[in-house]
Amino acid sequence: MTDQVHDRPTDQTIQEAAIVLGISPNAVRMRIRRGTLSGYKADDGRWYVHRTVHETDQVHGPTDQATSAPHRVTPTEIEQAVERTAAIYTADVSNMFNRIDAIYRDRLNEKDELIVELRRRAEQAEQERDALRVQQIAQAAPGATEPNDQHEDEETPAWWQFWRRD
Repeated sequence: MTDQVHDRPTDQTIQEAAIVLGISPNAVRMRIRRGTLSGYKADDGRWYVHRTVHETDQVHGPTDQATSAPHRVTPTEIEQAVERTAAIYTADVSNMFNRIDAIYRDRLNEKDELIVELRRRAEQAEQERDALRVQQIAQAAPGATEPNDQHEDEETPAWWQFWRRD
């Protein structure tokens, strides 16, 4: 792409070419970059697109060069394409929801199983604690019905008091 003076009446600015082709100016720039449209930057700093009779009729890229009339999409075709796309997206979202729901249900079941196991262990620990208390009572005073709680009321000295010099 060399600098040239814009003197051909068939050459158009990027914006004009975009209107003729029915695409955005960025799409025209990308086609120039890919080489599917011929363009150049003139001395005035603006980009121009070389236009030929076949390129004027071209709407959907270089594969449509064999036809002289642009391909027009009917509203029915657009509606059908939108419905197909919507159906695909709906199915994808439904599948994702089902997978997430299955994972969520699995996690809930795991949580419930864990809660049941923790309750079982807590009950077992309480039974062991009660059995140990009964055993301590029996060892401390044979024939006494209540445990000797004098040791629980005594305060245990702090660790540093062991090293304290009086």
